[in-house]
Amino acid sequence: MTPSASVAQRFVPALRIANLTRRVYVADLPTWILEVFRQLDDLTGSRRAGGHLVIYHGAVNTDNDGPAEVCTPFTGSLTVPEGVSVREEPAHHEAFMTLTRAQFEFPNILLAYDATCAFAQAHGRSSFLSLREVYCQVDGEASRAEDLVDDVAWPFIPARREES
Repeated sequence: MTPSASVAQRFVPALRIANLTRRVYVADLPTWILEVFRQLDDLTGSRRAGGHLVIYHGAVNTDNDGPAEVCTPFTGSLTVPEGVSVREEPAHHEAFMTLTRAQFEFPNILLAYDATCAFAQAHGRSSFLSLREVYCQVDGEASRAEDLVDDVAWPFIPARREES
């Protein structure tokens, strides 16, 4: 990470999400993510309510195949096709970093996961929610390597402030 890269925290309200989950290795991840983003965009249409999420319920790398869950927040109701689920993602706090396209690529992105995890541990305790990526752009490839594109986020439960 560069010195300008910093970890911050935010509160994320509860979201209704349409999602698809699959076991996938890192080599197949980018193509699958974009495919599902487009599928969920077609499904949610004007009801889409924010950036896409990819939630990792296990390690995704050259040796491990996740699983990974691609999600699109939406409002209202949906009739979903087979394979797509709808659920509520609970409100939570998360440590996050906004990364450049170059930083967002594997294995560089692992440094951001380490940094957000360290921040979360220093400022609270583990959450039951899994780590995630928050996509502001559907196609980060259209950006330059130095452009800020998307976030890595680590949910956590903030420590209570000590009373004086």
